[in-house]
Amino acid sequence: MPSKIDFDAGAAVRCCFDEFTPWVPWAKRADQKEAKWNYAVATYPGVYLLARFDKACPAGPADYLAAGVVYIGEGRNLGRRWNQFDDSAFAAKSGHSGGWAYRRKYGGVASGLHVAALPTWFGKDLHVSTEDWTQAYRLYVERRIVWEITVARGGAHGLLNRK
Repeated sequence: MPSKIDFDAGAAVRCCFDEFTPWVPWAKRADQKEAKWNYAVATYPGVYLLARFDKACPAGPADYLAAGVVYIGEGRNLGRRWNQFDDSAFAAKSGHSGGWAYRRKYGGVASGLHVAALPTWFGKDLHVSTEDWTQAYRLYVERRIVWEITVARGGAHGLLNRK
């Protein structure tokens, strides 16, 4: 199963991160740190995976092809996007269509919900990234993963994603 992401091979600039964070329970999403600078993942732009694991979640970097994956998302600020999902899924507020889809399917129950993230950052340090590269890459990675899941699951991805 894939853990390393090599979707930007051959690009003039490479993303600083090449694997998803480990899975963490939804309630602990704000505590995630990335490995390069030990900075809060929630402050980055990036791609995120939501999965439901009724038992222990897999260890190590998250595998985007894991059977429990239910949603693939992206955002300019992961923490803000996760809060929008939370508001929609668990408080029935507007802001995130994936949150509403989750609420309809799982009844607004967070039990077993886990998140992992792939920060997207194109810069040599923590303070400077190139937004054009960052936005294009995160949109590409989100769609590429939906595609790979669709293929791996025999043509019906079963995700909560609608776009």
